[in-house]
This record gives sequence, C-alpha cells and structure tokens, in this order.
Amino acid sequence: MAFGLASNNLEETIGNYTADKVEFYYSDVEFNADGSKKRIKVRTPLEIGNCSVVGFNYQNATETNTFGVNKLKCFKDKSYKLHGTFYSFNFSYIEIRVNKCQNHSTY
Repeated sequence: MAFGLASNNLEETIGNYTADKVEFYYSDVEFNADGSKKRIKVRTPLEIGNCSVVGFNYQNATETNTFGVNKLKCFKDKSYKLHGTFYSFNFSYIEIRVNKCQNHSTY
C-alpha cells in the first residue's frame, strides 16, 4: 500500500504522517457497569518509510517511477492482517493521519 500527497512529498517543516493499526474487540475479563462485555481499542504504531520497488513490492520499476510511487510512503512491515467490518464483533483497520507541524519557538 502506498500513500502520500498527489503533488509531492510532505516537507517535514509542514507536517508528517503517522499510522496505526487499530483493533477493536470485546473483552472476556473486563465488563461495563451493566455487566456487558467491555469493548477494547488497541493501537499499534506502524513504521512508515519511503516507497521503492522493494518497499512497494511491485515488479515493474518503470511503472513505479512513471506513476510516482517511488515518491510516496509505504509501510515497512508487510505482514499486518486486517479483519471484520465496523459492525463486526471484532475488527481492525489502518488509520493514517497527516499531522501539521507545531511551532514551539519563542519568537
């Protein structure tokens, strides 16, 4: 999976990307006040790197470069698994965020 801005890379002075695998499930040991199972949300950070022929895992390097995939971001780990839908008992998804830079200078 590749992602990024259509025009070019996001400059670090403007912002950055973060990504998490988010999983929801109902606990068998934790309960709400009404006795129902408690729904648990777990976030696991995903490491992001620059795409390349290896990072994007696509055989045709010419097409990868032609369409600018080499300028996009990819997940370094290729072994994550997703399951379910929002209405499933258990489900997971990937959340990608674009965070704007925070200026903490005293000027």
